Amino acid sequence: MSKNSYQNGVVLIQCDSCKNRHLIADNLGWFRDKNVNVEDLMQEKGEQVRQLKSMDLLDDIEADKIQQAINDYGKPK
Repeated sequence: MSKNSYQNGVVLIQCDSCKNRHLIADNLGWFRDKNVNVEDLMQEKGEQVRQLKSMDLLDDIEADKIQQAINDYGKPK
């Protein structure tokens, strides 16, 4: 998903676990009369929204684990 799509377009993501498509952002009015994104949808349901703007905020994940995940990405299992 690109930042441009999230801020200016429509983003649907298919969930691996439930196989449903989830609306992440609609800035074109396809599904709602006004622009909406996942943060708005979560707030409507009373769920807490937390934005992370930097990898430095990910205190719970160690840098070496992130690097290992990046290295392992795409390797045959």
